[in-house]
Amino acid sequence: MPHKEMSEHIAIHLPVHKRPGVTKIAYTALERTRAEFHELGFTTSVHVGGTTDNDQKLALEFGYDFVKLPNEPIGRKFNLLLHRIVDTQPFDWLMEYGSDNVLAVGYAEKAKAMMDEGCRAFGLTDFYIANFRDTSIRLFDKGFSNIGRFTRRPAILKMKRTRGEWYNWRLNRKIDQSFFLNHRRVAGPHKAMPCETPQLLDIKDMVNINPLSDYLNRKVVPLAGEFPEFINAHPTWQPQAKSGPTQSESTSAPPKAHSQPESPAEPLETQPTKTTRGNSSPAPRPARSRGRSKSSTRRRKTMTDKGKSSPADSSGA
Repeated sequence: MPHKEMSEHIAIHLPVHKRPGVTKIAYTALERTRAEFHELGFTTSVHVGGTTDNDQKLALEFGYDFVKLPNEPIGRKFNLLLHRIVDTQPFDWLMEYGSDNVLAVGYAEKAKAMMDEGCRAFGLTDFYIANFRDTSIRLFDKGFSNIGRFTRRPAILKMKRTRGEWYNWRLNRKIDQSFFLNHRRVAGPHKAMPCETPQLLDIKDMVNINPLSDYLNRKVVPLAGEFPEFINAHPTWQPQAKSGPTQSESTSAPPKAHSQPESPAEPLETQPTKTTRGNSSPAPRPARSRGRSKSSTRRRKTMTDKGKSSPADSSGA
């Protein structure tokens, strides 16, 4: 009788902080991804580290394990949550996830393919940045993401034993990078998953570790792949096909070139043509013509003092 291979367990590390609307989208998407893994023969468990009573309430509604942790430093929060997982779960794989993310339909099959090839640590490089307010999509393609990242248990235990931490305890930014570096020191680098299109959508709203402003220099691109939970949250969503900043973000983007100077507070076309005393420099006096009498000079000086000078040019307004 052939030996039946035992299913492997995936423990999912999920820190949260406020934003219940976006978090609910992320949880709903995670349930779909978990179902994909279950169909492939895996078991999964979700472990949430949050800071508020609302964080706890939402996690428990989805049946997730929850522990309340201080939010800062965020590196400490990430470490404490992983300590809880290591101490309580006999997992085979650690998968990292976030409270503002959606993995594409079919991601589980791609992850399993990496496991079947013998990869013991892998993750995504390209991913989408979604502005939750206007649904514009940008592309990030300059490095690894910690979302959807898989690491084998032996490496997790070795990092704890030799490094004493997985994430830098003191950090509030670049926390995922500290995990990569610690893993590389003890078990080598993570391998990039080969994907034709990005498999991750990162939703940017009011509160993010890495805010939307960090990515406004990225071009707006069409959304490829299936991210139904994000689409369903915006019934009027339409695919974007622009290559520049959206109208609502134009004030954050570098200004366009103009033939004339532009006031940051008011466009040139709406500025008054008359000057008022106290907010402009007086126009230069014309050169005195030869032979002009002293009385005419006094009259001209009196008129200038009364504010009846010529309007200043627009560059000085």
